[in-house]
Amino acid sequence: MKEYKKVIIFGGTGFIGRNLVRAFEENEPHLKVYYTGSNPCINIKSSHIKINDFLDKTELTKVLKEMSYVINLIGLAHRNEKINNANAHKVANYQITKAIAESVPNNLQKFIQLSTIGVYGGQRELGFITDETGFSPTTPYEIYKKKSEDFLIREFKNDPQKLTIIRPPLVYGNKAPGNFGKIDKLTNIPFPLPLGGIKNKRSFIYVKNLAHAILLALRFDLNSVSYNVADLEIISTSELISEICKYKKSTNLNFPIQVLRLILKVLKKEMILQKLSHDVFFDSNEFWTQVGMKPPYTFKSAINDIYQKK
Repeated sequence: MKEYKKVIIFGGTGFIGRNLVRAFEENEPHLKVYYTGSNPCINIKSSHIKINDFLDKTELTKVLKEMSYVINLIGLAHRNEKINNANAHKVANYQITKAIAESVPNNLQKFIQLSTIGVYGGQRELGFITDETGFSPTTPYEIYKKKSEDFLIREFKNDPQKLTIIRPPLVYGNKAPGNFGKIDKLTNIPFPLPLGGIKNKRSFIYVKNLAHAILLALRFDLNSVSYNVADLEIISTSELISEICKYKKSTNLNFPIQVLRLILKVLKKEMILQKLSHDVFFDSNEFWTQVGMKPPYTFKSAINDIYQKK
């Protein structure tokens, strides 16, 4: 009987996790795929593993002893602010990562950690992110994601080729949580949206492109430990909204941004516009060039893929 190498995806039942498990099933038939989560996913053939305590290194060591690859997607990001406290972020975004990394077998071939572009400071206008951009995490989510990165780099300092950290920007896709989910709901409003005047620059990544990037990070020996990974196109928030509107009964008007800012200030909602209009973008060619491929979906084909299937 052929012996298949084994990969485990921590957080395999979440939005990104489900897409990644399916990508493995479709593109990596030579791997035996396991995933963790509270309950098994429907329409997924891979093996579900229930872990009772993600901080129990004895339990983790038993689960991981035969794994060749570990992919950690576990993280707390999109939650009600009342329960979105620092301790919850410390556990989900740092302590679990630490426990997993300390429990991997010596013959592990690759550890892939999903981080966030927010480690540069998601609450400020970052503009064009380069290698010279300093890290400035401010929220508990960003702080503990960066702390996880720092720990993993130390943990794998003797075998850095075994570690890849991927930092995506906003991830969009069908049934995406967070900001894209809010934008999707916004485009359901049956009257014109006044957001066409937002002429910023943003990097985004389609969830299926992100899943493909993780597959490639597992296949290839990469030159660096960490990569900022996104779709190749840099677009504005208004372009994203307008493209979605094409598939719905809504429009996005080119409303003067100054007037919109004044209205939201009166309503004490100016932070909404600030988040929508910030420039946060980067060149993702370093990663895609190293793996010798382009993202499977362009921005427009990704939006079509999402809304033609609904």
